[in-house]
Amino acid sequence: MDFTLASHGGGEIRCRLYEPEGTARAVFQICHGMCEYLGRYERFIAFLQENGFAVIGHDHAGHGHSAATPEDLGYFGPHGDETLVEDTRAVTGYAKERFPGLPVILMGHSMGSFITRAYLTKYGKELDGCIIMGTSGAVGATGAGVLLARLTAKLRGDRYRSPFVKKIAFSAYNKRIPDAKSPNAWLTKDEDVVKKYDKDPFCTYTFTANGFETLFTLLQRVSRADWADGVPKTLPVFLVSGEEDPVGQYGKGVQQVYDRL
Repeated sequence: MDFTLASHGGGEIRCRLYEPEGTARAVFQICHGMCEYLGRYERFIAFLQENGFAVIGHDHAGHGHSAATPEDLGYFGPHGDETLVEDTRAVTGYAKERFPGLPVILMGHSMGSFITRAYLTKYGKELDGCIIMGTSGAVGATGAGVLLARLTAKLRGDRYRSPFVKKIAFSAYNKRIPDAKSPNAWLTKDEDVVKKYDKDPFCTYTFTANGFETLFTLLQRVSRADWADGVPKTLPVFLVSGEEDPVGQYGKGVQQVYDRL
């Protein structure tokens, strides 16, 4: 079932609810990553449905079907980090109203894991479980990334798409992949998935300067040494990551997040 909710930053976000055949045992909420959308998870969603979960999620502001025009892809507006967190909470609220009394588990992947980790420090007590997937440890250059994105926005406009900023952010991600056939080869060993990603207009755009500022701000926010202090101590949290995922510094960053928790 498709539906929309008001976005914290203005406009609307496109949401979708998938129900199991029988009575739902719990609600599983998906918070997707950068330059993708909820529809990329449909094989996983079908697996969850078969195992009795109701699944809910949305395309983030500036992503997928929530972007009003192609020019809005990768653009979040002022205080984009708060928009992403508050929009995710709005979807949780809808799920709780639709399925009163059922446990709600939030899973955030990659950039969605940064959103989820920021969410936990504000609204973690509203969840029954959390999965942090493909996350990153503390990255020392996040402050410089925020400043670079802001400077780019000031000089070229906040909707400017900078190849230079993108290169700074992602150029090293394929360094462990010999003869990489795609700049996105680091995403997965499954080359068919990479080819599909490379052809998807909802995946291949470059973030705006505003988008990169939002991304770096989120990562900076959850990289603080005191981040874990705000996570409810009784909340079950599961971390999972690809061992060769550069986002998580090839496992080291994920271990750092675990240690802090």
